[in-house]
Amino acid sequence: MANSENALSPTEGQTPQKQRIIGFRHISGVVDKAVLDQIESRLSEQDISFKSFDMSGQPQASINDLLSSFALFLSSDITNAYMLGLLTNATYDVLRTSLLTLWKAITGKKVTQVSAGGSREKSVTIDLNLIVGNDSLTFKLDGDVSDAVQKVLIDRAFDFLKSHHESKQPQQLILFHDKTNASWTPVPFETLIQREFDKHNKAPL
Repeated sequence: MANSENALSPTEGQTPQKQRIIGFRHISGVVDKAVLDQIESRLSEQDISFKSFDMSGQPQASINDLLSSFALFLSSDITNAYMLGLLTNATYDVLRTSLLTLWKAITGKKVTQVSAGGSREKSVTIDLNLIVGNDSLTFKLDGDVSDAVQKVLIDRAFDFLKSHHESKQPQQLILFHDKTNASWTPVPFETLIQREFDKHNKAPL
């Protein structure tokens, strides 16, 4: 990380504050509003807008077996600034603390997932979505992981941005963590879809 306070040049008529955005898709009642307000306030001090979107009561597609109803979306201006060394250490620390706060807030929580086929209870996880060029990276923040390992995993998620080689064709990667060595393993989304398809076909009628 570089220590420069400079931001990416905004497009005409826009400001860095409007460009650096984190969106949080969630279901109300799982994360306290006070926690969300605190995160919004801290990020605002670093010129990052935090916007939450409540999905309560909306049917969730079966694809949520792979993609969570809870998700964080970081604008490309944030990821690009990180990769170019334009985020200060202070900004990165607040960003990381905000992500860790949300991860800890959902640990052990459950929600009822409603779909066309009915409803079921499932553990809450968060997808951290980052963009690198044409590629979409989804880091699965889930499981019973210690605070220390969570911190390392967040750092390594951002480190992955710098080591990732952008593909010529757009691709979506889902990254799963190994809490033993605190590393991320990328799997193409198409591969996971095929696994789910094969599993469905093998299931007894």
